[in-house]
Amino acid sequence: MRDLGQRGQHVVVTSSPLSKPADKGTFNGRPSANERLLADLRAKILDGILQPGTVLSIAEMARRYRVSAIPVREVLQLLVGQGLVSHQSRGDYLIATLSSDELQEIYHVRSSIELAALVRACEQVTASDIDRARVEHRALQDSTVAGDPIAFHRHSRRFHQAMVFPCRMPRLLAMLNTTWDLTEPFQLMQHAPRSTHLQLHADHDLMLTALADRDVGALTKAAQAHGHRLTVIVDQAAVTGDLPVTSSAVDDSDDQDVS
Repeated sequence: MRDLGQRGQHVVVTSSPLSKPADKGTFNGRPSANERLLADLRAKILDGILQPGTVLSIAEMARRYRVSAIPVREVLQLLVGQGLVSHQSRGDYLIATLSSDELQEIYHVRSSIELAALVRACEQVTASDIDRARVEHRALQDSTVAGDPIAFHRHSRRFHQAMVFPCRMPRLLAMLNTTWDLTEPFQLMQHAPRSTHLQLHADHDLMLTALADRDVGALTKAAQAHGHRLTVIVDQAAVTGDLPVTSSAVDDSDDQDVS
């Protein structure tokens, strides 16, 4: 059960109760309470369940997860370091917000990193890599045909991950995943019409074909067109008010009670 607040309001995050107090490591190979809390909050943020701007109540999270306030703060600080949560000067913790310009900037950075990974992948992709990408492409196609924006959003990331994996550059892929994480809470695909999903999937067709053919030029052209299409979607969604973006950076003086 979840009791979720609106943007700028308190939110109670519920989960399956944890039977043990938080610890720093694992117990008998099982995730610690800290790790489970971190994983649960990350999932809720990346899935858009906790929307940008939502204030998190430390006291309520501690009660629901059956831990003290200390591990909750530790987990929130980890999420601050990942850019998913912001800590305001008055002590507030809230799901990180971005202006439309900042979101555009991150999409631009993400596209640039992805292009570098794709070019390298094109040079050393194997048959098994192509097979993996095709599996993800079929799943993405199924969600497109079904008109399911949530599934499209999820499978789109998996398809892109399969496309860049052949670059075999873990640090580059880690940077790419960081930028993906920063854009995920905004759930862009849920605000795009079906016609846009079809256009994006057509881009995916071209990208996969170019990777299979090891055609760097065609892959670069398709990836750049795809990245531009995403920035257009951000612009349109921001204008219509569909995205939970701010007009400017969040004011640190925002007065919210978190306890």
